[in-house]
Amino acid sequence: MRNHFHWTATVLSGVVCLLLQAPAQSALPDNINPADYIKPVCPDYYKYENGDCNAETDKIATLKEKDCKGSGLKFDDKRSPAPACIVDDKKDTGPACKPLSGYTSKISGTGGDATCRYELTIPASAPGDYIGDCFHIKTKPSDTQLVVGEYYFVSGQKTVNKDDRELTLVSGKLGAKLGFIPIGCYATAGGSQHHVLASQLIEAGASRSGYTFGILTMPYKYFPSEKKFQVNVPIGAYLGWRYGQAGSGTTAALAVTLSQVKANTVDPTKLDAAGKPTVTGTADVSALSYAVGMMSDILKSSGGRPFKAGVFLGKDIVNSDPAVDYRFNRKTWIAIQLGYDFTEN
Repeated sequence: MRNHFHWTATVLSGVVCLLLQAPAQSALPDNINPADYIKPVCPDYYKYENGDCNAETDKIATLKEKDCKGSGLKFDDKRSPAPACIVDDKKDTGPACKPLSGYTSKISGTGGDATCRYELTIPASAPGDYIGDCFHIKTKPSDTQLVVGEYYFVSGQKTVNKDDRELTLVSGKLGAKLGFIPIGCYATAGGSQHHVLASQLIEAGASRSGYTFGILTMPYKYFPSEKKFQVNVPIGAYLGWRYGQAGSGTTAALAVTLSQVKANTVDPTKLDAAGKPTVTGTADVSALSYAVGMMSDILKSSGGRPFKAGVFLGKDIVNSDPAVDYRFNRKTWIAIQLGYDFTEN
């Protein structure tokens, strides 16, 4: 049992390290010209000089009323001797960084040395492969023609940078439901194609559904029929259906794991007083486990892959051997599951 706790502690320590790692600050995407984003910018008709935005009054004075709009501008129709566009001191005209989808920005430094720094803020489950998934639009993403309430099938994708994808969307539909869980996603006829960044969909709160797979472990098992806990470190794979929004998605999954379990060795030729084979010792034997359960994303930091935790019901299967007696063979257990998406799916 000591070895089981040792290995379990090792795995959990590694998990904790992954969760505590702060996401590294990301560079600008490869297809962006850094020169266009490195310096703070000012509103139209303001010039950035020595860390401040100075009004270009001569240009502002020539603007007509229909063009006199934006930060730091207002049209004074009572100005003497004639109405004119003037500087509006009540509006914020301070320098700012150019917005970039999926990133937050801040100005570092002062005066002429001020520069814009960008940090990735795409939710943790934004990176990944999306082909075959469906998105349900809850709020219309900016700069798109997507319709709120509709489903869209991902028919193609192109890597924009290491943390984002440009998706090709067509009209879609979810398949039949298994209980309350929809299974399957497919394209429907008609409609037009849309090219949208995955980060735009996630920022708009779109719900994503699709098949997913990965690696997991279930170190703690409880056998209700025996009222016993068992600790080991099974490692295996899961295949499931994920649904929900980024950062709070849920996965219904089927898992298969392989582990070492402690079993009694027996002498089938010698029976005890109860008529059972005599126990001669213990041995570690291989067990194949299968289980069904639910997992939820619990990692919400940017730039990482989701860590998952959940609950599974399953059984251990040990090869039939008259010299081995595993007391929990084929008995139902309940397990706490710990998983980490090593795959981008």
